[in-house]
Amino acid sequence: MENVTRLRLLYLYRILKECTDEKHPLPVSELISILEKQYGIKTDRNALARDFNTLVDASYPIEIKREAKNLYYYTGRVFEDAELKILIDAVASSKFIPEEESRSLITRLAGMTGPEESRKLCSHVCVVGRVKSQNYCALENAEVINQAIEEKRQISFQYSDYNTDKKRVLRHDGQFYFVSPYTLVWDGDYYYVIGFNEDKMAVENFRVDRIWKHCVMLEEESSAVPDDFKLSDYMKQTFQMFSADRSMYVDLICKREMMKFLIDKFGESVETTKIDEENFSARVYVNLSPTFYRWIFGFRGDIRITGPQKALDGYHAMTRRAFAVPDA
Repeated sequence: MENVTRLRLLYLYRILKECTDEKHPLPVSELISILEKQYGIKTDRNALARDFNTLVDASYPIEIKREAKNLYYYTGRVFEDAELKILIDAVASSKFIPEEESRSLITRLAGMTGPEESRKLCSHVCVVGRVKSQNYCALENAEVINQAIEEKRQISFQYSDYNTDKKRVLRHDGQFYFVSPYTLVWDGDYYYVIGFNEDKMAVENFRVDRIWKHCVMLEEESSAVPDDFKLSDYMKQTFQMFSADRSMYVDLICKREMMKFLIDKFGESVETTKIDEENFSARVYVNLSPTFYRWIFGFRGDIRITGPQKALDGYHAMTRRAFAVPDA
């Protein structure tokens, strides 16, 4: 009898957690029916009343809607539905996470809300047709790397690329990389590990989805972070349009519709001056790199470089290379 009471209490909490929320409370009669049909436990109103009191006294997130028939529901959702929607969309859009694993993650995220909202969240998500990683070890490798960072130990892995036949091939003839990982970084569509390459004796970054098969955590302790290494500077140099030794102020002239793109890239503090009703000028501090020039080129003349001459020369050189005809 005592065991049945314990099981009834646990199953009751499971039902409330999985099947109810503030919008979808359940009456005692339905809870009694579910307990009997799904779990083979017969009970009555008085027993359930005692169970509810026990859950409330133990600070479980259970609320009662007092009406003609009292209604009971679970209030312990960690995320609001809108927050879950954002997380689900991020998983669906991520190129780093393979399609099958995306579906699994989305299902689990959707399960953190009520049944009706869960159905809606899943029905509005599209994963098929998106460019997704085919590396099904990527999430597992991210977990290994994170553990190595926490324990300050080196990792070892092979790194891959693609040949002209779209076949995955190993870099450096399959030699293993030995890296002291410092941090995992999400930038754009991909996940990177930043760490100290023990062979090159330099800080480098590697895309986690390009690590071939399994990443291994080693017994060797990680090398200390170089004294002159600053993650914020490295991020700016590697993933953004900035480098301390190659950056300068560049003057731009922009169509008025381009303001949102300037702010998206450089923030609201970007220096701008209105020229006329159709144009404005801007001054930005950037790394004169292909990344910056590609960004300019994408606006098809609506954002143009006006100076200094070094920036113009670099941009023109890149466009000439782009239009050059390969040797036969």
